Amino acid sequence: MPRLFTTMVRPHLEYGNVIWHPRFRRDSVEIEKVQRRATKLVPEIRHLPYDKRLRTLKLPSLQHRRIRADMIQTYKILNEIDRIDSTIFFVLSAASVTRGHSQNIVNKHARLGSRQSVFSQRVVNDWNSLPPEVIDSQSINNFKSRLENFWRPEQYNLP
Repeated sequence: MPRLFTTMVRPHLEYGNVIWHPRFRRDSVEIEKVQRRATKLVPEIRHLPYDKRLRTLKLPSLQHRRIRADMIQTYKILNEIDRIDSTIFFVLSAASVTRGHSQNIVNKHARLGSRQSVFSQRVVNDWNSLPPEVIDSQSINNFKSRLENFWRPEQYNLP
């Protein structure tokens, strides 16, 4: 069942995450309900709470996967893997590095609530909280691996 879900259902739920990321918590919960229902279809673990079912099946929450996809896209933009001008999305901090890493992003002021949920705004805090050893990865696969190791305890957290 987990393999069926990850190959047939999850791609539809995650398609275009960076663009259409849910703005409200209730929207995240609604999306997560699909995975919640799918995990209940495994008879041996049906009685367990949702987070325990996720751990048993080794499925990260969809919220975690959305944030992970945002971090990967941010890495690609800042390291010019994607041919997108990074200055369109981000302003790197000009301050000397005393904490964190060399690619800290400045959090621009967003007056409107709708602007706060835009990709370039919502990734700032998560990106700036990553340690230098994750940010300074030499390749995208190395970045993904280090990010997974850093976030391993949080991957089953629920929205």
